[in-house]
Amino acid sequence: MTTKHNDALGTYRSILKGWVKALGSKPTAEMFEAVHALGCRPGKQALARAMELREEGATDGQVKQACIIGWGNSGSHHNKRKDLITAKWVKREAMPPAGNHTVYKIVMTEKGLEKVAGVLVPVKKPTKKRVKKVVPVMPVQDVPVTQEVQA
Repeated sequence: MTTKHNDALGTYRSILKGWVKALGSKPTAEMFEAVHALGCRPGKQALARAMELREEGATDGQVKQACIIGWGNSGSHHNKRKDLITAKWVKREAMPPAGNHTVYKIVMTEKGLEKVAGVLVPVKKPTKKRVKKVVPVMPVQDVPVTQEVQA
């Protein structure tokens, strides 16, 4: 989907390039666009929420490791998730623990999908329209033909 965000992955290219298998699947551009539309700041906050939108969710350790890849440090990013849940834009889905670690997974609610749809307005690519030249045709009029016979 092309949106008004020219490059949703721009901020995250170096992180995704250094992505390791232990972090699970990479978040998609659509996930980053969605969390930005919900008000997450680009950077650690949006990365954490995008990872939580994945099918497998994310543990706190995975989020911290991904943040360290991108920024060299990390912190807890639970407050923004709680804000999004309070606003009823996302809901937390129960996941089985990964080892001894809690897996955080969020799912968009109808209200969240409406918010995202209102912010992400698809941008249509300009198309070249061919303009047909219209040549006006003069109507043919019946002109009486008379022959003069000269003797």
